[in-house]
Amino acid sequence: MHTVYIVNHSDTGLHPDRRCAGLFIPEMKLDDVLTHIGGYGRFQILIFVLIGLINLRSSGYLLGIVFIGYKPDHHCTLPTNATLNESVPLELDNEGNWQLSQCKMYAVSGSNKTITCTDGWDYATEKGEKTIVTEWDLVCGQDWLVDMSTTIHMAGIMCGSLFITPLSDRVGRKHVLLACLWIQTALAFGLAFTTSYLQFVILRFFIGALNRGIAVISYVMMTEVFPPSHRTLPGIVQQVFWAAGLMGLAFIAWLVKDWRHLSLVISLPTVLMVSYYWLLPESIRWLIAKGKIKEAEAILQKAARINKASLPDNCLSSEEMDMMMNQNIKRADNPSTQEMLQEEETVEEAQHVTRLTYDKAENIAGEMNIENSSVTPSNECSAENNDQNDEHCKTKHGFFELLDMFKICCIPKMAFYTITVCYLWMVNSLAYYGLTLGSGTLHGDRYINFFLSGAVELPAYFIGSFLLQRFGRRKPICMFQMLCGLSNIMLVFIPKETDSGVNLLPLIITISLLGKFGITASFSSIYLYSAEIFPTVFRNSAFGFAAFWDTVGGMAAPFVIYSSKAMLELPRTVFGGLTIVSGLLTLILPETHNRPVPETVEDLEKWNTQLISKKKPRV
Repeated sequence: MHTVYIVNHSDTGLHPDRRCAGLFIPEMKLDDVLTHIGGYGRFQILIFVLIGLINLRSSGYLLGIVFIGYKPDHHCTLPTNATLNESVPLELDNEGNWQLSQCKMYAVSGSNKTITCTDGWDYATEKGEKTIVTEWDLVCGQDWLVDMSTTIHMAGIMCGSLFITPLSDRVGRKHVLLACLWIQTALAFGLAFTTSYLQFVILRFFIGALNRGIAVISYVMMTEVFPPSHRTLPGIVQQVFWAAGLMGLAFIAWLVKDWRHLSLVISLPTVLMVSYYWLLPESIRWLIAKGKIKEAEAILQKAARINKASLPDNCLSSEEMDMMMNQNIKRADNPSTQEMLQEEETVEEAQHVTRLTYDKAENIAGEMNIENSSVTPSNECSAENNDQNDEHCKTKHGFFELLDMFKICCIPKMAFYTITVCYLWMVNSLAYYGLTLGSGTLHGDRYINFFLSGAVELPAYFIGSFLLQRFGRRKPICMFQMLCGLSNIMLVFIPKETDSGVNLLPLIITISLLGKFGITASFSSIYLYSAEIFPTVFRNSAFGFAAFWDTVGGMAAPFVIYSSKAMLELPRTVFGGLTIVSGLLTLILPETHNRPVPETVEDLEKWNTQLISKKKPRV
């Protein structure tokens, strides 16, 4: 899933009555400057596309294992001058069909005694096809190692959230992003030349860690070039790059059969991103947070020229900028423009959601910390605003966030909400990655199945976004999860063909895609819902804790798929059962739509589970 990230713009500490020292005025002026030069100008579109291309190549690093680790049909290598019938016994597979044994052979030709393969395996591969399975014989007692490599990659993603994303606050968004891109490219090239499974998984671990850092930092940089009233659409459309990456991966894997060559091809686009050193500017908001106003103004002047707009010199601090802001205020008094500006204000107050990559989990917490740090130059607030009840001027890190989690556990309702949301994250991640990684094992062409699995995400993003705006949060999320759950349960009982010989494969694939549609829409939605349900005083701590369970679900997904070796329909049963329970639990949680985000636990306790207003839903 696909990475979805949340930016909570109502919790940036920039409210007029809750401003931290030295930052309120530049930050407010920056949004006015971005609006003045054009919310969807050429400069913003350029950054949007550059970041989108980064996300496009990300899916290959995470989900390329579907093809790199593909296990073809196989049997023991035959003794010299022996035939299959003489050397390899028949056995029932987990679908009840007779097939050649994959792991056993006759000890002596013509006898009934069987032994494990002694001379390796022969694989039913296409011309030129090689995978890590065929090269290192990861079959029979070693087949679990393929799934383990994905779990190790997910563990790397978790570590990347903890150690890489905070580094961008200190060094700068651009420098850390480019360093991660180039180091990851070097590691990915090295992956193609590994000579052992151990080398392979070690490199996959670090590639995953870097991938997560890249996903978080690039998303933040993308959102920071748009004014608040223009962030929703780019946030939704950015998700298309992830889905396009999945579809492109299927096509490339169909063309490139050798896993080493495929690894190289997946890495090649990043080589072209050396040009990002000149094309991609540093985050303007980060420069302001570090007091580098002149550098920020230089980038804004360049953006204005690209957008064919004009800005006064010293635009972040000059009186001319104040005059421009006053003119905008006067425009707002004009009845002909009030409706348009009110619409923009509504969007500005909304929560903004986008999905990236493949890959997503506790980087949400990292991103929220990045966003907060980008508007908080220090942990100290002005003396006149250093009120004990002013949570926006308190920056909590590390040990203090851990203390917040203990506070949450002491509040029954908050503890219940937190545990439930954690379960939602874990199950959605488990089902999303499980269905995506398992698409290659569906009956039929694995390349087409994987392509369709990516294509179905496109309508899921837009339909999910529309339903969240129209019907609130809880009911659509419940519906999406129930769709996924029921689809998987139905597949448990549908055979490949009827007793009369009718092929049910198209029906199986269609229902499977409906399940993928549901979990994709749900996974995209719970990020927004989670950001809205937690009170301000605990939001970062609770969000980070919930995001941790996202990665836990992703790490468990490969082994749930592996359980099909013991019971064919067990993965579908697990995905279906857990998502149905998850959908029902969503109905117990409060509705957050059309409500301001809660500031305190008391605010949240006053909520019920229904919408508080029948007004036209806000974006």
